[in-house]
Amino acid sequence: MSRPSMKVAVNPLPWVLSDAGFQLSRTVLLEALADLRGVGFRALHAQVPDDMTVDEYRQTLSDYGFVPAPGYFSADFADVASGQEVREQARHAAEEHIQLGLSEMFIASAMSTERMAHPAVGYLPDDERLRRFTDGMVAAAEVMQAEGVTAALHSHVGSWEARFTPGRHCKALRGTVGLDDDSDDGSSGTIAFARYTPMSARCQFAMTS
Repeated sequence: MSRPSMKVAVNPLPWVLSDAGFQLSRTVLLEALADLRGVGFRALHAQVPDDMTVDEYRQTLSDYGFVPAPGYFSADFADVASGQEVREQARHAAEEHIQLGLSEMFIASAMSTERMAHPAVGYLPDDERLRRFTDGMVAAAEVMQAEGVTAALHSHVGSWEARFTPGRHCKALRGTVGLDDDSDDGSSGTIAFARYTPMSARCQFAMTS
């Protein structure tokens, strides 16, 4: 039986996340690369630190034997007041991905303290927040697409947008954030990048707000 051909990249979150929060810098990147190059990974989840240019970032990855892989864009998409800023951040992230030779990027909601305390059960549902969230994520995905980058939905059980359960919002983001019209699986953005087709996954993905 032949095994599926899959692409695998490593996410340096253990180096980037600390008690102080998300901290990505040239120093943190170099530490992560030095530790990871002996593990066997050769592709890194891409995000350019603020204190590096895209060219410097690409060369640094190459120096350690890595190539860039699709990165990750996260925001509070339900916050209408920050919509303009989020869309500009999405555009900038997509622009960097294009410069790195990447045409996909994962997109996800910021984590929710309430949902992290009650994961995967649709805690505190709110239809209005769901509407704002969907509108905000679609708008960011459209900005990315205009730059030439397809946003691939990456859901978390600790955020407002998703859990795997029968639900009425299955089609909310299809065709816009990595969910094809005929896709059966809610995490198809992630699965498509890995070039893996699930054998039995059905659309039990709910946009549960």
